[in-house]
Amino acid sequence: MSDMLNSRQGMRSTSDAPVPVMVAGTAMVAIKCISVLLLLGELGVDGAQEFVNTSAQAWDSTFIFLAGLLLLCLQISCGFAVMRGHNWGRWCYVICQCLVVGYLLLATIGNFMPEVFTVEGETSSQILHVLILQKIPDAVILALLFVPVTSRRYFAVRH
Repeated sequence: MSDMLNSRQGMRSTSDAPVPVMVAGTAMVAIKCISVLLLLGELGVDGAQEFVNTSAQAWDSTFIFLAGLLLLCLQISCGFAVMRGHNWGRWCYVICQCLVVGYLLLATIGNFMPEVFTVEGETSSQILHVLILQKIPDAVILALLFVPVTSRRYFAVRH
C-alpha cells in the first residue's frame, strides 16, 4: 500500500536508492556538517565571532559570507535530495562545486573578489594544488553520482 502511495505522489523511498547514491548523499551532508564543526572547533568562539565581524565590515564581504552560508545549506539539501532520488540534487551539487572553485580561484589567485574565503599558498601552483586536494572528496561524490550505471539509471527514471 505504501509503495502505491509513494508512486502516486511521485516520491521514492530511500531504500530503493543504489549504494553509490546513498553513500554520495550521506557524504554530501556529513562532509559539510563536519567541516562546519571542525572550523568552529579550530576558530573557537572568539575566532568565529571575529570572522563574522570581519566579514560584515563591507557590503561585498557580507554578501560573500551570506552567499557562502546559503551555498552550504544548498549543498546539504542537495544531499538529501539525492538520497530521495531527485535528479536536480546532483546537478545542483555540480553547480555549487563550480561556484565554490570559481570563487576560490578568483579570490585567491586573481584578487578579484573579497577574500572572505581563500586557499592557503604562496604561488598559483601551490594554491591550485591545495584546492585540488580540498576538492577530492567532492570529486569522489560527483563520480559516485554520475559514473556508476546504477546511479545513472536511478536518476534516469522519472518519478
